[in-house]
Amino acid sequence: KNSSATYPSLCVYKYAPHVFYNNAFDDALLELRGMVLDQNNRIVVRPFTKTFNLSERLSADSKYPLDIKPDDRFNAVLKVNGFLGCATYVNNPDHNVGERVLYSTTGSLDSWFARKAREHLEGFEELFKSMPGHTFMFEIVDEEDPHIIKEEFGAYLLACRNVATGELVDRTELV
Repeated sequence: KNSSATYPSLCVYKYAPHVFYNNAFDDALLELRGMVLDQNNRIVVRPFTKTFNLSERLSADSKYPLDIKPDDRFNAVLKVNGFLGCATYVNNPDHNVGERVLYSTTGSLDSWFARKAREHLEGFEELFKSMPGHTFMFEIVDEEDPHIIKEEFGAYLLACRNVATGELVDRTELV
């Protein structure tokens, strides 16, 4: 749990490193990948549920084994190597943050990464404001955050999730 210096009524929840390294996830911890709650434990920002690498899903002791049947259909998305940046337009006075777009990462509303997310995403604020109560998730590739795999700098839309229900919005509805 990380309390926000910028928004004292909000806390960011992320599973502890030992959960990741010991594969000690449970259904609740899967949701704690940058979820933001207000002072009354209401969800304000709702990023992705934890996703696993293929090797984690195929291991013999996996709590969440991969179970794909030959006739299952799914969408495959190109993996871009950066960091997760989220933008959520909040207009609920109960959250005590005013009407604004909150920029967050998997662990903070205040970090260098959250500030970088804001820099990359500010130009899309009208889109965010058009869908209050939705968290937009982007892979952010910034020249000041180098990775081994070189990518083109920018913000790559990954998904949009309804904060209240957790359902993902079809990407074709966002264009």
